Amino acid sequence: MTKTFRIGLDLGGTAIKGGVLLDNESVHEASCESPKDYQECLGALENLAQSLAINAGASSVDICTLGLAAPGAVNQSDGVVTDSPNLQFLDNQPLREDLANRLSWPVTLENDASAAALGEANFGAGKNHPSFLLVTLGTGIGGGVVLNHKLWSGSGGLAGEFGHMRANHDRPCNCGSLGCVEAGLSSPQLLKWAQDEGSSATSLPALSKAAEEGDSLAISIFQRAGAYFGEALAQVALILDLRVFLLGGGGAPILPHLKEAALQSIADRTLGRIPSDFVLEQATCGNRAGWLGAALCAD
Repeated sequence: MTKTFRIGLDLGGTAIKGGVLLDNESVHEASCESPKDYQECLGALENLAQSLAINAGASSVDICTLGLAAPGAVNQSDGVVTDSPNLQFLDNQPLREDLANRLSWPVTLENDASAAALGEANFGAGKNHPSFLLVTLGTGIGGGVVLNHKLWSGSGGLAGEFGHMRANHDRPCNCGSLGCVEAGLSSPQLLKWAQDEGSSATSLPALSKAAEEGDSLAISIFQRAGAYFGEALAQVALILDLRVFLLGGGGAPILPHLKEAALQSIADRTLGRIPSDFVLEQATCGNRAGWLGAALCAD
C-alpha cells in the first residue's frame, strides 16, 4: 500500500529543523546547522529531506512531498524568497524550483512564521483559539495570522510581517528601515540594547535571569521592550480586532518579563478595550512549530 510522507523543513538563521508527518502524526525529526551560502544551503536541505524520508520508513513506491518554511518575504507563485534580512543569500534565488529538481518531489514554499502559526493552530496552543497572531521571536521576528482556523497568507503571501511594523524607537533594522519591532526586540538586538545601556549579560537567558534576580536595569529593559511589543500588537488589534497573541521561537521564554507592560500598552492604544480583553501567552510547539506547519503545507 502506497503511503504519503509529508516532510517539513524550517530554515532558520542557525539551524534547519525538520520532521515527517504520516497521517498527520509525527514519525521522525532531525536537524542540522544552517549554511551561509545558497548552494551549500540547497545541499543541506536536500540531504536532510532525504535522510528524514529514509529514517521515517519511506520506500521507492511511497509518495514524498516537501514543505519548506523560509524566513523573509515569500513570493509563493514564483517559489522565491524576495527579501530575507537575516539570510540574504536566499534573495531572488529559484529556491523552490532548485530544491524540487534536486529531490524530484513536489515542493511548497511558505514564510517561516506563517508555517509556525499553522503548526500551532493544528498541534499547539492555537488549537484552543480559532483566530490569533503568532509572533516568533528569535534571530529575527516574524508573524503568522490564523483566522477562523485557517492560515491567512494574504493575496501575495506576505501577510503577518510583524517584525517590520513600526515600534516607538529609532534603532536601525537589517531590512534598512528604522524603528522596526525586530530592530528592538529580536534576541540579538534586545541583548545589544541591554549591553548598550550597561548590562553585563552575554545572552538573552542571562538577561532574563538577571531580571528574575531583581536587576533593575534588566527589569527596565524588559518593561520598555514589553511596551514597544504591545504598541505593535495594538496596531494588529485595531485592524483585525484580534484578541489572542501567541509568542513562539527561541526567545519565547522571556514572555513573563514582557507580558504586563505589553498588555497594558495594547489596552492603552485600543479603543474600548482593557488588558483582560486580551490573551498573551507562550506558544507550545516550541521549535517544532515551523516544520510542522511546513509539512501541513506540503502538497
